[in-house]
Amino acid sequence: MGTIVLGKGMLRDRDEEEVRGYCEALRLIHEETARLPIDEETILRLHRLARGDIWDAGRFKDKNSDIIERYPNGTSRVRFKTVSAAQVPPFTGELVALFESPLTIGGRLLS
Repeated sequence: MGTIVLGKGMLRDRDEEEVRGYCEALRLIHEETARLPIDEETILRLHRLARGDIWDAGRFKDKNSDIIERYPNGTSRVRFKTVSAAQVPPFTGELVALFESPLTIGGRLLS
């Protein structure tokens, strides 16, 4: 555990690399919350940290992919339908804009 969380030593596999990456992303969030803007650049930075040295780290996906659940009997099903690759950049921009906009319910501004 110390190897993964504390960042010392060689990692054995991709799972350990992802756990360490998530720890680094969480560390950044906790240490720099006040200075960390909510924007596309920050989202990609956190993705880069969380994904480590995996090929797509810090980039929007470039091909469509869904989360597929595979069963021992050989069957599978779509567990989660993802946004298409072409829609990721505009949807991310919309997400950031929604985060920055005031929240209203029934015409009343929530604080």
